[in-house]
Amino acid sequence: MELALLTPIGLGDDRVINAVGSGSVRISMKVNGKSIVYELCDVYYIPNMEMNNLLSVTYMSKRNYSIFFG
Repeated sequence: MELALLTPIGLGDDRVINAVGSGSVRISMKVNGKSIVYELCDVYYIPNMEMNNLLSVTYMSKRNYSIFFG
């Protein structure tokens, strides 16, 4: 993880929390019945986050990821 200056992150409820670093995270998921490991890059580390993780749909779509909800 690369430590950085505090990076403000705006939340949907208008609060702002600070990321204290960034790096990559590997996640395991099933795609068409097969388990694969995928690496997400430029992930922020936010130690005071009230939940385990947060995904920005806007961030992902700007980087040409396909996002499906079901």
